[in-house]
Amino acid sequence: MAHVNYKGLLRQALIFILYFSIILISFFFWGSDKEYNLNQTIARGFISNDAIFFEIHDPSKGTARFGELFGNNDSPELQKTGNADFIFSETGGISMDTSPIEGEDPDYVMTNNVMATGMTQIESVLASGSGDYIAGIHTGLGRFITYKGSPELPPMIEGRFFTEEECLKQKPLAVIGKDYIPQTYLESAKRYLDYYGNKYEVIGITGVTGPSTLDSLIFVNMGSVAPEKQLTGRLYIDSNNNTENLYEDLNRASLTIYGQELDRLATPKTLIDVVSGGMYLKSYLKALLLCMGIFLYLSILIQTVNANRRSLSVMKMLGVSFGRSYRKLNKSNLLTALAGLIGGLIADLVFLFSGYFALPFKESGFALAVCFLTALGLLVIWNIILMITSWRLNPGESIRTI
Repeated sequence: MAHVNYKGLLRQALIFILYFSIILISFFFWGSDKEYNLNQTIARGFISNDAIFFEIHDPSKGTARFGELFGNNDSPELQKTGNADFIFSETGGISMDTSPIEGEDPDYVMTNNVMATGMTQIESVLASGSGDYIAGIHTGLGRFITYKGSPELPPMIEGRFFTEEECLKQKPLAVIGKDYIPQTYLESAKRYLDYYGNKYEVIGITGVTGPSTLDSLIFVNMGSVAPEKQLTGRLYIDSNNNTENLYEDLNRASLTIYGQELDRLATPKTLIDVVSGGMYLKSYLKALLLCMGIFLYLSILIQTVNANRRSLSVMKMLGVSFGRSYRKLNKSNLLTALAGLIGGLIADLVFLFSGYFALPFKESGFALAVCFLTALGLLVIWNIILMITSWRLNPGESIRTI
């Protein structure tokens, strides 16, 4: 009766599962994370959780008085907060001065002049950052947009979004949600929409397969908006990384152009923020999953090294060449790992071509390639470690420890 090496079979199964999981789980979690973040961004009106809202400081703005009173007129522990003045009458009544506090410079007038570059002051501030980001003016359901580099742009169901160069051009271009389609009209085989007193050429329709907040949004290139209208709404920047550094770049530009810093505004909360609580795939959860993966990788690698030790020692003592002994012991491990990689790749391709994730095909394909190359790199590292430990193995010491 042939002897069955159950430990060896179990180790082979673990190697297959390890490499199958590396490529499958990494791609699945990447897709889930990206889709979740995209859904949240869409639910906010295509504004991510990392967006920063701000305005250029206006010294002419008055400050509201506010205050709160603790205790009563007879209490020795009477306290007040805020910048309001409380007035106590002889009859025991309490009143508060609510008149606004005058601004630092009541005569200051916020401008948005066209500069020598051809851009307005606001456009110059918003275009002063570096990297990949979207900058815009938020006017409820309207977005006056400019961007740099290759930021994440709204998903399209028809046509295209503005190019980076078109954003600051004066030619009126619009990307609309589906709700605006009935308001459009055709001229010379082109679709147009009247918006903010301008006739906009509609170059694309944004949205996803189902209903979403994108349906009620309208994006126009910032350069098409009159300078005085650019002073309306809230300014914002949105980037997937280094948004805080980007905000500081814009703040320095504001000081140069306006002589005023930026005033940061509270990011508006939407229903999606209340419902989700931002719990899905937080950074510490991703770090924990990564640590678990590294632990499993090293555990199975150490088991494989220890399993090869005895057989390799005997082969060395019998004079079998290193290359021949290494191939004999690790050929099955390599084939099993490759089978796991191919199996994981096939599973990922099923997810990719079935449209499981509502993400751009190009982006998903790039992520799949990164996952596969990462897994392949881990297999190369695996074999390098096995080769080094096998080469440095002392047969005598190894036999004595068995």
